[in-house]
Amino acid sequence: MPNDELCRTMHEYDLFAGHSQYSEFPKTVLEASLCGLPILFKSRRGSPVPEFENNIAKVVDDSSAGYRSGIEFFASEARRREFGINAARYANAHWNPAHAEKIFADIHKGLTGK
Repeated sequence: MPNDELCRTMHEYDLFAGHSQYSEFPKTVLEASLCGLPILFKSRRGSPVPEFENNIAKVVDDSSAGYRSGIEFFASEARRREFGINAARYANAHWNPAHAEKIFADIHKGLTGK
């Protein structure tokens, strides 16, 4: 599925289940949280990131059993709703596209002296 189509329809899904081999916070999680999807993601080495705390994401072992337990955890519609609302609130407070665009525009204006 092309990324544009995925982003256009993402709000229709029940859950975002993701995996990444990198330590950075993935863009896919940003997109899912802005859509209000509950997030299921593999555990990371090192310090936990705040984006995965406070009932925003369910973090599981990187195994089929881990993901199965996460999917079972989100079998409850009320739990999916709670995590999705929390994810959307966090996303809108921290990386809302309009807010991010203003930050970059202000930086550009400062650099150009305008």
